[in-house]
Amino acid sequence: FGTFGVGLPKEESTYNGGHGSYTYDNFPVLLKQQGFVKKTAYSLLIENSDAEKGTVLFGAVDHNRYSGQLYTLPLINPDYTGRTATEFYVTVQGIAVEDGNNTETLTTTPFPALIDSGTTEMIIPLDYLKIIAKKFNYEFDSSVGAYTGACPTKNSTNFIFEFGGFTISNDVSNYIALLDSNSATCFLKIYDSGSETAIFGDVFLVDTYAVFDLDDLEISLGQASLNGTGENIEVISSSIPGAIKAPGYSSTWSTSQAVSTGGDIYTVDSTTTS
Repeated sequence: FGTFGVGLPKEESTYNGGHGSYTYDNFPVLLKQQGFVKKTAYSLLIENSDAEKGTVLFGAVDHNRYSGQLYTLPLINPDYTGRTATEFYVTVQGIAVEDGNNTETLTTTPFPALIDSGTTEMIIPLDYLKIIAKKFNYEFDSSVGAYTGACPTKNSTNFIFEFGGFTISNDVSNYIALLDSNSATCFLKIYDSGSETAIFGDVFLVDTYAVFDLDDLEISLGQASLNGTGENIEVISSSIPGAIKAPGYSSTWSTSQAVSTGGDIYTVDSTTTS
């Protein structure tokens, strides 16, 4: 199988038989160059974690595929702070768990996360992973290569990810799977990144409507909605229609710091840069 690259041009590179690497104009770029779309941007919706299909909409937004507000974040470069972004990294400001009417913040220590449809699971720095595993009383099982524990009995638990003035809710069931059919043991589909950056893959995108803006180096995120009927498509001409800058737009990750637990994601100071 091949890879249908739709990332930023600087990441669209290959190697040509000993003649060096080069970049090329990928599909989203060519769509604009040839006049099919007005902006190098596209919207992505994954219907569920086991779906055999999803929707990618080039050059437009479908307002029936998300609920509430779309919020825009700037892309960052965690490898070279201050330099132009080359991948779809944004700043995550905190993580919480919502169980019914109760919300417990796990951490408000920010970290960079790559929004990546090419990754199935979530990969996160070990300190954050340990905090999440502890919340569910899961322990690392070297024979499995993952954190395991008793399968949850409740179906109304959500992860809440805070991005600087807005949150995205994810069903925890996307992140926990049965180890095998003969046991009541489950495992976390969240793994150690081995670095200070995270990858938010399909388990995150299942509940998230994402608009990738390759021209302005931004991503707009909203809560995915599968309840809408029909289409309400609006062409992206300049700015992303229906999107506003996140309140914490300018509060971006710049350096790693000691991870602390607790706090309140709903009172995160989105006016200062970490």
